[in-house]
Amino acid sequence: MRHTFIFPLKVPKSKSKNFILNMNNYRNTHFQSLNAAKKNFKAMIADQLQAAPRFKGKVRIEYKLFPATKRLCDLDNVMAVQKKFGQDAMVEFGVIEEDTYDILVSNKEEFGEIDRENPRVEATVISC
Repeated sequence: MRHTFIFPLKVPKSKSKNFILNMNNYRNTHFQSLNAAKKNFKAMIADQLQAAPRFKGKVRIEYKLFPATKRLCDLDNVMAVQKKFGQDAMVEFGVIEEDTYDILVSNKEEFGEIDRENPRVEATVISC
């Protein structure tokens, strides 16, 4: 079984500011703002998570980045926060049992292509 989720590259942090989901912002942001960003991320993907199949046992997740511009970025810098927020949400909604290494046995990240109209990360959960 496999299922793909679409994750945003930025989320509202407050009424007037967005939080760009990357490790540079993550490490330099106050924990209360991070908590708000994580809640907003989860709210943005909640419909997908509720409608998704439930995976039992071991899974792997493949992530693919589709940025809005040609500006070069560090793939791990973006994916670290995507994985943290996304996997925690998947566990909370019961999509995967846990995000520990006995259940989530591998992660793979790759660059997709530039998509100016719909920048995103695609996270595909695959049963092992």
